[in-house]
Amino acid sequence: MSDAILVINAGSSSIKFSVFPGHQTPTRQGILCEGECEGIGHRVHFTAKDRNGASLLDETLTEGTTHEEALAALLQWLEVHFLNDQLVAAGHRVVHGGSLYTAPVLIDATYAGLMSGATDVPLVIPALNRDGDCLSDLVLPMFGSIAGAESVLLAFDEHYDTTVAMAEAPHGTAPVLHGKDLANPLAMILACGAVLRHASDRHGPDAERCSRAVYEAVLETIASGVKTPDLGGHAGTTEFTSAVVERIRTKIEVSSSLGSAA
Repeated sequence: MSDAILVINAGSSSIKFSVFPGHQTPTRQGILCEGECEGIGHRVHFTAKDRNGASLLDETLTEGTTHEEALAALLQWLEVHFLNDQLVAAGHRVVHGGSLYTAPVLIDATYAGLMSGATDVPLVIPALNRDGDCLSDLVLPMFGSIAGAESVLLAFDEHYDTTVAMAEAPHGTAPVLHGKDLANPLAMILACGAVLRHASDRHGPDAERCSRAVYEAVLETIASGVKTPDLGGHAGTTEFTSAVVERIRTKIEVSSSLGSAA
């Protein structure tokens, strides 16, 4: 009987896994098998292949399979496929990196650190997809609201120059607020400012001025007391948006009248 190490990467709708020999440091070349359960919560496609890319498994699980059920199916398959191997270690959801990097940090320890004072200094936390989603939902309310910042996704070329920029609100769609004029539109508005900022790299100072107008208008509107309920105010979605748009319009008109000196 030989030892094996299981490494799992769980996302919001998938579980990816790799199995390595337990007697050596895990490397891409030494992998025994890998695969994924894709489409969790819907129709899950469970696949696995060996180190040479040959298919070991390709099947569909029951409609609506949960993360727990997909993990149970994975472990059951591993038990059968690696009958002569003993699982001696497993790795799951580890955060890496940072300028003060010393070792990987477990995600639950990261959550605890953020709540107990690690936010006193600037942090960059590279994380797996679902962990990053949870981290943003945890951190943003600590500074006001889950709608208090935009999320930017960037693609880079080999020189680390931005080739694609996409911005969005990091929070969900909040269907329970649909039609109630209560949702905070701040993150979506800031996302527009972020896209304009990155557009300025290709389209010049006009886009940069518009981006600056968006950010300044948002901060000035909140400072003036026009805030949605999650920020302690009484303005609805429409009132807040209209106030921001009016300030943006004024800033762009002034900027246009001043020309490139703005």
